Amino acid sequence: MRSLPANLLEAIGELERDDVLRKALGRGRNEDYIDYYARVKRDEWFRYHEQVTPWEITEYLTRF
Repeated sequence: MRSLPANLLEAIGELERDDVLRKALGRGRNEDYIDYYARVKRDEWFRYHEQVTPWEITEYLTRF
């Protein structure tokens, strides 16, 4: 049994490779819906990881 994706970025990659869902969800205006959704979620992932959270500041900044 394979494990589930560990994070959103891995899940996006799995979604992009899923031909069954790709066919089921079909196309949007100019592209497969999967490609649109993956692009939006990948952008969300990168925006999230540009942020420094209060937890990270407390956890890491005060240790060094």
